[in-house]
Formats: sequence, C-alpha cells, structure tokens
Amino acid sequence: MKVFNAKNSNNIDTLAITFFTLLAIYNNQVTVFYILYLFWWNEVVYSAVVLYFKKKKGFTINLGPKLFLMGIYFVFLVVFFGFIAHYKNYDLVAVNFEILFFQNLFFNLNVLFFLVEMVWFFKQNPNEIEQATIHPFSARAIILHISIILGAFMMLLVVPNFSNFFTSENNWSALVIIMPFMLLRYFFQRSGLL
Repeated sequence: MKVFNAKNSNNIDTLAITFFTLLAIYNNQVTVFYILYLFWWNEVVYSAVVLYFKKKKGFTINLGPKLFLMGIYFVFLVVFFGFIAHYKNYDLVAVNFEILFFQNLFFNLNVLFFLVEMVWFFKQNPNEIEQATIHPFSARAIILHISIILGAFMMLLVVPNFSNFFTSENNWSALVIIMPFMLLRYFFQRSGLL
C-alpha cells in the first residue's frame, strides 16, 4: 500500500494552500485575486501535469474546451478581480500586479508546490494517470467556477457595504474574504470529490 495516494495528495495540497495563504495574510499580501488566481493556477498545473503523463503513456486528449474556458477565466480574473474590483485602492492593485507577474513569494511557493507535488504524485502512482481527467467540469474546475461566482458576489455586494472593515491595512479582512474559498476547497476535499 502506497502512503502517497490521491487522498493524501489532496490533503497535502489543501494544507499547502492554507499554510502559504495564512503566511501571505500575515504579511498583508492577499486579495480575492490571490486566491482565485491560485485556484486557476492549481487547475492549470494539474491539467499540464496530467497532459504530460497521459501523453507519455500514449493517451490522446482533447484540450479544446478546457483551454477555451481557462482562457476566458484568465481574462476575467485579471481584468475584473485584478484591476476593476480594486481600482480605487492602489495598494491592492499593486499586490495584484505582484501576484500576476510572479513577484509574490507566497503565491509563487504555492504554485511551485503544486507542480512538485503533482509530478511526484503521478511518478509514485503511475496507474492513477488513467483515471485522471482534464475537462471543464472536474472537481478542481468546479471549485474555480464556484469561487469566481462567490468572489464576484463578495466584491460587488459584501465589500462595498462594509468598506470600513475591508481595508488593505486590516489583515483580518483578508482572512474573512479568503475563508469562504478555503471552506469550499475543504468541503470538496472532505467530500472525496477532489
């Protein structure tokens, strides 16, 4: 029995997201864009690693729908959550630019950890690649879909109504903003959907 199975891999993945995100919150480096872009990169890294290992085993994959959707999400995330949602707060836009251009240490460590962990998982469990899927409605993609909707709801309805609490100087506000996304991820993981 291998210790590093899919469930353990997802546990490690979620713990890493939590750890690096809490460090980023402590250092005042988190916005809604941070977590949504992180989930986007989680899906991109997973898809790229699965594609690599599937091609290595001779499988053919149609990436058209997945690439199309991920491209649309990238533009939406960058334009709406990266810039428009924080257009009045230059500090948060600056943090988003750092994240976008890989100048945020915690974000970079998270993405790098995803990559290493996914490659290690499929090297340790070569038979798992047959069950791995790349499609627009995988569990990881669903987390991204729901997170984008939840993020838009929060940025348009919650944050403006509590603008005195949600400031760039208040680290607790970042924790409050990030919590629903992390709970969503935990729910999917605990339900065995990841």
